Amino acid sequence: MSKILEKSNANMENVKFFVYKTDDVWIRDTGPLFAYDENKNLVVLNFGFNGWGGKVPYKRDKNLKNFIGKLLNLEVINLKDIVLEGGAVELGDDGTCLLTKSAILNKNRNPDLSVEELKFYLNKYLGANKFVILEGVEGIDITDFHIDGFAKVYKDKIITMKREDLIEWGLSESDIEILYSAKNSNGKRFDFVFLPLTKNNVTLKNGKNLRYKGSYVNFYIANKVVLVPVYNDPNDSVALKILENIFPKRKVVGIDVRELYKYGGMIHCVTIQQPKMVEYN
Repeated sequence: MSKILEKSNANMENVKFFVYKTDDVWIRDTGPLFAYDENKNLVVLNFGFNGWGGKVPYKRDKNLKNFIGKLLNLEVINLKDIVLEGGAVELGDDGTCLLTKSAILNKNRNPDLSVEELKFYLNKYLGANKFVILEGVEGIDITDFHIDGFAKVYKDKIITMKREDLIEWGLSESDIEILYSAKNSNGKRFDFVFLPLTKNNVTLKNGKNLRYKGSYVNFYIANKVVLVPVYNDPNDSVALKILENIFPKRKVVGIDVRELYKYGGMIHCVTIQQPKMVEYN
């Protein structure tokens, strides 16, 4: 990995490597959610992880948050009684939280947790104060329909897909209506930006057709760049252009994720952001 970064002209002074054996690569779900406490100290939120409802082994993954907390010398807040994967929630700057019930309030994750209890915890620990809650679809994939595959909040915008693409992705008509009528914490309707699905089903470099399309919504926003999944598809350039207009001060970079996508995930799924370990204004 270090050789790859060097070839990409990355500044290695800004890169640190930590070695930890995991059960998989999906750190968005298995890694820590970072937050500031009431004293503006950065902390690690150790929500529970159970292999997306016990579907896969997770013995190593469930200890990853504690490992990272110790490495960074941060307090780890034990919230393991609540199972919550990072890809199951999308949080905007104003506190608007998008989520699907199927990926959180599911008998395989939190069978006894109510909607109001979930709101309480997301407000207390993540600062969520406005909720857009979709039903989702249990069993549609290993995540039970994570929100980060098809919708993201950014400032006054919700970045998602057009109706026909959302239907193809698996979203119900009723959920689409809830999403499209979403308002922010000030009661104002969001502006909507629509990214396409890939034009064609995703085909791997070896020619194997995965028989399903790819999403561009699963992108990662960094300080100076936006990393976007691409698939060697005609719609790659369309999606990148749309995102360049949304993020004019960041470089939009497409990364071919086909070999990753065959296992179900994209860029957002294999990244987790860490805020600065200093007080914010």
